[in-house]
This record gives sequence, structure tokens and C-alpha cells, in this order.
Amino acid sequence: MPTLTALAGDLLQRLAWTSLQACVLIAAVALLLRLAPRMPAAARSALWWLVGAQLLLGLSWSRPVELPLLSPEPAPVSVADIAAPMVPNAAAPLADLAAPALPAQAPSPTAADRTATADRLASTGPLLAVLAWFAGLVLQVPRLWRQWRRARAVHAHAEPVADPLLRERCRRQARALGLRRCPQLRQCATVTSPQVAGWLRPVVLLPARQALDAREWELALAHELAHLARRDLWFGLVPALAQRLFFFHPAVRWAMREYALHREAACDARVMRDHHAAVQAYGRLLLRLGVSHPLHAGLAGASPTFDNLKRRLLMLQQSVNESSPRARGWLLVTLVALAGVLPYRVTAGDTPAATVPPATSPAPAIAPQPMPAPAAAPAPVAAASVSHWPAPPPPPPAPLPPAAPLSPPPPPLANFDGLSARHVYIDNGNPGGDGFALLDDDAVIVTAAQSDMPAIERLYRNAGKPMLWFRRDSRTYVVRDEATIERARQAFQPVSELAREQGKLAGRQGKLAGKQAGLAAREAGLAREQAELARQQAELVRHSGSDTTAMREARRQALEQEQAKLEAKRAALEQVQASRQRELEAQQAEFEKQQRALDQRQQQVARQAGQQMQQLLEEAVRSGKAQPLGKG
Repeated sequence: MPTLTALAGDLLQRLAWTSLQACVLIAAVALLLRLAPRMPAAARSALWWLVGAQLLLGLSWSRPVELPLLSPEPAPVSVADIAAPMVPNAAAPLADLAAPALPAQAPSPTAADRTATADRLASTGPLLAVLAWFAGLVLQVPRLWRQWRRARAVHAHAEPVADPLLRERCRRQARALGLRRCPQLRQCATVTSPQVAGWLRPVVLLPARQALDAREWELALAHELAHLARRDLWFGLVPALAQRLFFFHPAVRWAMREYALHREAACDARVMRDHHAAVQAYGRLLLRLGVSHPLHAGLAGASPTFDNLKRRLLMLQQSVNESSPRARGWLLVTLVALAGVLPYRVTAGDTPAATVPPATSPAPAIAPQPMPAPAAAPAPVAAASVSHWPAPPPPPPAPLPPAAPLSPPPPPLANFDGLSARHVYIDNGNPGGDGFALLDDDAVIVTAAQSDMPAIERLYRNAGKPMLWFRRDSRTYVVRDEATIERARQAFQPVSELAREQGKLAGRQGKLAGKQAGLAAREAGLAREQAELARQQAELVRHSGSDTTAMREARRQALEQEQAKLEAKRAALEQVQASRQRELEAQQAEFEKQQRALDQRQQQVARQAGQQMQQLLEEAVRSGKAQPLGKG
């Protein structure tokens, strides 16, 4: 079960990060096409195709490219003294440290049950989310099956085209486009527009009831053969699969529709360029073909919706002037492919690990278990806080053996029932080394082997607290002196205060990220308004034949006024966005400065606390306040 939960968590993280990166890429492509309206249709289609490629790569790529853009975290400190086992960095994720935290009062059985239930839900949440995603994939299977059965039935009832002139025209155009072999020409009564289907053996299906003249048949065939020359049947598998896998993502569905539209526009532009077709003549052909959905795994010359047809008609005029920016358009496609397709993760910057000289003392000391600093900032703790203990560099006289290399310890386990304090930290990941435990009303700090837990708990229950216990060289000691215990607690108090400050700083950085997301949302709103205006312009083109000159001119002026208002609104928003972006960048720089200052303060406080604790235990042994309990 833990392995399955871990796999589900990894898959859910990939889905989330890939969806987020897709939003950024989709917004960038939409803005780029807005700023470069004369980009060739083939380049526009390639840009939208890159969105599908990014989705598949992000979901399948095992190790994303890391971008070290966040503030570097404090360097882990390697020491050989008693406090080293208690060095989870203050920037550690709350999920790694919150398990041993206990509330300020002794929990009732009901509160404990609620806490356990919340932990179980938190651990099974990713698994449930992934199961829901798989269920969404399974629900798509029946529809795909019906589409495939319908396509098979159409192919079974299609008959070869008997017209030799049409077959010869198809072979001539196939040779001109560089196709290795001419596709079969078949006709069927259930097909309403020309379309091409079949990956390995492509077939051009023609409508048996469509009455087109010779020129129109030539242009219709050229459009379908252009799909084969562009390998659209094969390349279309990428966005189709991406749309199925990210069915829950509305921006992905919109982007894939944009890809299909610009793919048709690219074929339209190629037909008009190769066959010197007039815009009016080709537009009339599209209107005659009307609206038609392609078969499963096929491409139709007609448009799937009326809105799609309107936009294709508007793009025809634009395709006439595509030659000048062609090289620049494909350069932009290359740049977007290099910058936006590979999966990225934003991480903290690298900081060289600082190694402190090992502690030296002939007096009793606890062998270290350093903990590496995790890579995330902490979330602020509401009721009970988790203490983050430093890695001190004590400088006593005689040398001790150097510390063992850093290795990730197991997660802390709260094994004591009935213990409560404001600060709790329990680490039983040291199987054979020395141990340390401080228990009083304010703190429960235990770093010892799992086998030491029963003895410590039994000693606490028999004698009560406060109590300071430690073990060295197979000999255990206990300190009951309240003054010594108070000094031990005060030694680590400054480190806890710094941990809380870092939690507050992380909360402010989270709010800053929310503001940056709001800027992108406002830009997306303008893009939707622009799309609605384009739809109205297409409506004007459609009804231009039936409206009078005065009505057409009035509607055109109204649309121009709306466009002017939208441009003014966009210009005002860009000014506001630029000002807000500068403010956010200044705030981010200030946060990074505060983080560096906190890191320096933490390292300084860690040294002081470690020195105080080392001296404290030496004094306790020399003065007899540390009472030996025997071996074990």
C-alpha cells in the first residue's frame, strides 16, 4: 500500500505540474499569435501542436529540468556533538515534521481519533485523485469504440470512384506534393464532405451526393492531399492523446481546438498557394462543403462547427500575405519548442554545504545523526509548533571521532502515549548510537534508538518529569536538576523563534505567488473578449450578402468601436501590469534579502546553542547531577 500511495503521489504531482506549465505555454502562444497576426498558418498550427507535445512529455518525463530560481536554503551543517541528531532545517516541509507535534493540552481520545483520521485522509488523498483520473479515462472508452465502429462501417460500404479523370487528377496532384503513392479514392453516401482517413493505407473518401464542378473537385482533393503531405494523420495523434489524458483541463481542450482550426487553415493556405486559387472561389467551396464532423481518426475538408467555418473564411484573406514573415514565424516556433516544451520544476538555488569542525571533549557526549535540509520553505504552524533544533559546532578541548556522513533519517515517530508539550520532536532513527531525551512541561525532545523508547518511557512514568536523559558508550545517565533542565531548554529557545519567523516569511511569499497568478488571469480575460469580438466579425462576414449597405456599414462601425475600446483597455492593463510586476519583483527581492539574513542568524544561533549544551552536559557529569543508570 505505501508503494502504491507513493506512485499515486508521483503521478498526481506530474499531472499538476504539467497542467500548470501547459497554462503558461497556452497563454504564451495565444499572446504570441495576438502580437504576430501575419504568422504563417503552418507555423501557427505548429505552435498549438507544441502544447500537446508538452503535455505528453511532462507526464512521461521521469526527471524534469530544474530551474534554481527560488532563494537558496541554509546549507546543512555536519557536526559530531549531541545536538546533531536534532537538525531538521527550519525550512523543512511541515509534512515531514508535523507528525510528532502535539497540542498544548493533553489530547482527549476524540481529538486523537480526529487527528488519526485526518492523517489517513491526507495519505490516501493522492491515491483517490489518481483513481478518479483513471475513471475519467475509462469513461471515454465507450465513445471511442462507437466512433471506431462507425468508421469501419463507412469504409466497408465505400466503393471505388469510377471517374477516370478524377483518379488521374488525384495521381497528378499526389506526385506534385511528393507523396510516395497515391491514396485510394472511394465514395460513400453517408459521407457529406471529402475527408482522408487511415494511417498506414490512407483513403480519400468522397461524398457520393455532392455535386461539385471540376475546379472545385480539384481544390477539394488538393486540400485532402495536403493533409497527407503534412503528415497530419500521424502528427494529430499527439494532441488527440493529450486531450484524452488531460480531459479535466478546459484550457487544453481549447488549445487542441485551436490546433485543429489552424491545421485546416494551413492546408487551405497551401491549396491557394499551389493552385493559385482566388479567395472568393475557395471561400465558396468551403461554404458549399458546409459543416461536417470527420470520421474517427480522420480529417475532413469541411469544418466541424459554424464558428470554425467563419474563422477559416476570415483566415483566407490573411493567407494571401503569409510569404514575408515565413522565416520569422518558424524561428518563433523553434524558440517556443526549446523554451516551453520540456518539463520544468522551479527549485531552490544550490548552496555549498558548510561543514563545521567536529566536537572535541573527553566528557560524555551524544553521537550525532545529522539531518539534511529539505528543499522547501515551512508553512506556519497554527496551534502547536514543531521545534527545529540547530547543528552546533562546540569547541571543547580533546578531539572526538568525526561525524558520520549525512544520510536521510526515517520520519519522526511520536511513540509516547499521553505526553504533551508545546514543542515535540521524536526521532528514533538511530539504531546503535548514543541518545538524548529532554522531557518537561514545555518540550518533549527525544533522539534515540527504537529500543531506547520503552526504557525512557518507563523511567518517565516511574519518576515523572522534568527529566534529562542521555546515553554514551553503552552507559545511560539521567538529570533531575531543574536548573540544568531549564538551561537546556533555554539553549534551544532562540532557534525555535527563528523557525517561527521563517514560517511567517514563507506565508508572505505564498501570497506573493497568488498575486502573480492574478496578473495572468486578467490577461486571459482580455483574450476571451478578443475571441468574442472575432466571432462577431465573422458573423458580419457571413451575413454580408443579405444585409443592406447601411446595415453592414453600421455593424462594421460598431465592431470597430468595440475593437478600439478593447485596445484602450489592453493598453491600460499593460501599464497597470507593468507597474504591479515591478512592485512584485521588489517584494520578492526583499523576501530573498530577509531569507539570507535569517539563514545567517540561524547558523550563528546554532553554534551558540550547541556550545551551551555541550558545556551543560559536561558540568552535569562533573558535578554529579547526571546520575548513571547502568549499561544498556
